[in-house]
Amino acid sequence: MFPSHCATDGSEWAPGGGIFALCLRDGTVRQIAGELKGGVFGRMDLSFDGNKIVFDWKAGPDDGYRIYEVGIDGQGLRRVLDPPADEAAIVKTYRNWYHHGTDDMHPCWLPDGGIAFVSTRCMNGTLC
Repeated sequence: MFPSHCATDGSEWAPGGGIFALCLRDGTVRQIAGELKGGVFGRMDLSFDGNKIVFDWKAGPDDGYRIYEVGIDGQGLRRVLDPPADEAAIVKTYRNWYHHGTDDMHPCWLPDGGIAFVSTRCMNGTLC
């Protein structure tokens, strides 16, 4: 297995972390998307209107990163983009070279409400 520099997910699996909001008035901390446990969170971005967060999350060592969005209030968590339909075939083909199929990562909001992100769906690229 080739190690990855992305959350060192090519090394020993060490999930954890989360998305949190800090209230500057009283110092309280609130977890957002707390139902996503046991995985690894990547980059996150706040929408231009401040109402949503988009982020990448990896459920387990044999899963790829996927893009999710959630309201700043923690409501409406959803995966934005499913893995490619041929993900199982990709995993089978590349299993000895890489530990899973594809990754969709590093999302950021666009001014029109769309999301830009990087992906290995084109079967070319590097995570580093």
